[in-house]
Formats: sequence, C-alpha cells, structure tokens
Amino acid sequence: MNSSTTHYEENSNQCCNPATEFESFAFAIQKKNRLGFSRKLKQNDKSFVPCPISLTPWKMSVDEFSLASETAKVLSLVLTSLEKAPVKLIDLLFDFNDQSSLLYSLKQVLIEQESNGTKSLARNLNLSRFDFMLDKNQQWKLIESNTIAAGMGPFSEKLGRLYANLIPTTSSDVLITPSTEIQASTMYHAAVKNRNCSTPTILFVVEEDEDNVYDQNFLSQALEGKGAKIVRLTLEQLSKRLSGKGKYLQLDSTKYVDLIYYRTGYNIEDYQLKNVGTAKKLIQFRQWTEQHRVVVAPSISHQIASSKWIQTKLSHYSKRELRELFNLSEKESAYAYAALKTRYQALKSFSQVQSALASNNWLLKSQGEGGGNIRTALKTREEFKDYENGSFLMEKIQSTLRSDVCRINQQKLECGLVATSELGIFVFGDNHQYGGYLARSKPAEKVEAGIHSGDGFIDLVSVE
Repeated sequence: MNSSTTHYEENSNQCCNPATEFESFAFAIQKKNRLGFSRKLKQNDKSFVPCPISLTPWKMSVDEFSLASETAKVLSLVLTSLEKAPVKLIDLLFDFNDQSSLLYSLKQVLIEQESNGTKSLARNLNLSRFDFMLDKNQQWKLIESNTIAAGMGPFSEKLGRLYANLIPTTSSDVLITPSTEIQASTMYHAAVKNRNCSTPTILFVVEEDEDNVYDQNFLSQALEGKGAKIVRLTLEQLSKRLSGKGKYLQLDSTKYVDLIYYRTGYNIEDYQLKNVGTAKKLIQFRQWTEQHRVVVAPSISHQIASSKWIQTKLSHYSKRELRELFNLSEKESAYAYAALKTRYQALKSFSQVQSALASNNWLLKSQGEGGGNIRTALKTREEFKDYENGSFLMEKIQSTLRSDVCRINQQKLECGLVATSELGIFVFGDNHQYGGYLARSKPAEKVEAGIHSGDGFIDLVSVE
C-alpha cells in the first residue's frame, strides 16, 4: 500500500463488496461490545457511535514496552511524593498566574489551606495514566500525566480481545492486560479500608451530558461484582446531596460515602456550569470534601502534581536532583530524567510565539484536557494576551512514523495511513502497580491524538 489513505469503493462488477461487508461486520461487533460512545445523531435515532479503532497493531520489542512501564512507575512515585508536599507544589507554581485557569484556583486552595492550617482527612488514591511517545532515539518522552478523568483502559483491553478472537493467526503477540479488573480491585480495596465495610459506596463524578458511558460502565460493573455500590452524579448534584456526618461523608443523609472517583473536573468549564460564582462554589465544595475521611481519586494536590505546568518544572531537574528530591535509585532517576527532558519555553512575547510556531518545531499548549494543544496560530497581540499567563511552548517530539496503518473510522475502512502513536501506561495504588495500557494513534499531520475529542484512534501493542 502507498502512504495515501485508501477508501475501498464498491465494484459494480461484483455482487457484493468485501470491504463494505467488513465495515458492517466491524460496526456490529463494536456495538455489541460497546466499544464507542453514546451520542445523539442528527439523522438517526441510534445512540451508539463506534470510536475509531486500529487494525494494525503497533509493533515494539518487549524491552521497549518494559521501559515504558518502568518509567511510568517512577513518574508515579514522583507525583505521589509531590502530592504529599503541598508547600513544594506552591513553590513550583509561583509563576503561574492565569486566573482564568482551574490550576490557578486549585493553587489558591493549597495556599489557603497552608495559611489556615486546614487539615485534610481524605486519602488520595493513585489512579494515573502517563502518555508517552517513542522518539527517534528509541527513548520514551512524556507527553502528559493524567490523574483525573484518566480512562479508556477497558477499551484497549476489549479491542485486544476482539482482535485476538477475530484474527487469531496474526495476533499471538498482541498485548492484552486486564485493565478493568486491576483498576476495579484497586478502587474496591481502597474503598473497603475507608470504613472497613465490604459493601462500600463509590461515587462516579461525571459530566452532565456524559457520552463516554460504556468505558465507565465496564468499570462500574466490575466494582459491583465485588460488592461495591456505585452512584453516578454530576459535581452540582453531588454538592447538593452530600453532607458531613462527623468525620465521614453521607449521601442524602442516609448512605456513607467511601470513595469519590472523578471522571470530570479537569477544566474550569467543568465547574463553571452557570457562572464564575458557580465555579468558585464547586471548587470550595471539593476542598470541603477533603476535610472528611474519604478516599479521593485524585486529591486536589495529586491533580496539581500531574499538571502540565509542574511537568515543565520537573524537566529542569538533573538526574541527581531527581534522585535526592524524590528518593529514587540511580536507575529510577535516569528513567525519569530521560522521559522528562523536553525543552519548554515560557511565553515572553507575541513575536517569540509567532516565530516558534512558524518554525514548525514547537507546539503551543494550555493547561486544558487532552494534551492542551492550541491548534490555531496566534494572529494578533490580543490573542496572545489570552494565553500568556497560563500557556507555554513545548518542543515537538520527533517520533518514529508508522506506515501502512489501517483503521475503521466512522464505519469506513481506511488503509495506507502514515501515523504517529502514543502509549499510555496506567499505574494504580500505593504500590504503583502496572494497570494496563492505552495505545492511541493519529494521522501524522494531525495534532491531537484524543479519542473522545481529537483525531486519534484506539490502537494495540504487539510485542516481539
């Protein structure tokens, strides 16, 4: 196949089209297994929309995958160490002054708590995903860390099992990890410990018009199978129904709450449902919950520690500083240093940003979800003012291109794609356990590799 995208057209000389039949079959399989989203369609009453998926696994060596897993574990150690050091986080955020950003509001929470000596009784549960790209030197580079709304693990797992069943002769090396079971076990045992209760209540905090429901349903079903009680609420609903009962939290004054799992709350818009006042109220509410004995995934501190701004600060540390500051071994500090060592620029002037973007060697990033890539070039100085306090420039990672990639996208089979790929490694719990992976690819000319809102598609890893 050549490097251009190929759409398989119907052949009028044949009674049927194999490609069209395959596309229909793929859609039916995805729908049956809920490998997609629940969305309203304009011209159809069907609510299931399949997410784009790969048909050509990403081949890498066992050593390459192991290095990614080990690196993710080390970065998890670093972030959980920072989570327990709010003063250090405040110091690292000294120059972050974008008052319209959620990160700024969370920074103010930390400052207020330290000033007032407010004690947090909540326990942070580490549910992290570290997204990497493999550069041309075969080194994993960190794109971003996710401790909030870090999902889709069940999708990679399910796609792997589907691929192994459909194409068994070519899928013997496809890596399948029981991500759902590992995450469910981690969450369940953490919730049980909160009150020593075998039927804990776990709250899923979700968006008001959630469409990524199937991914969450796989996890909630696994949790219910272990004995947990699952309640799905928006932030606003939760703020109206949650109350304090001594050192614990209660839902509707009748049911104790053991774990709060945030699947929303990454952006200021997630809190700003009606106006700025609503955002402030809901952020204060979240701070209030952490003054009770409950497990939170993540805590405010852990979310701050995994922010892109903190990542830029960590990139300046030497191997020795990483080793001493975070009590790492020589090997661990080397892993962290290599993954974090990416060049960043603080925004200083309109002309600086224009020049950097024109070179095509830099990306302009915000603190937003999904990589924070700002797709539009800044054309005026007024536009620059909207970004100068909370955004930064990140040097593009020169990753290895994959050719002849095939995907199913919007029920269409596309082959011959040239793609770049990201490997997300999940790390769970205090022991920083490997929790599976989320592989995503995108056409090389695209910027955003997100599945839910981006140009990416779910991929598989094949180890050799």
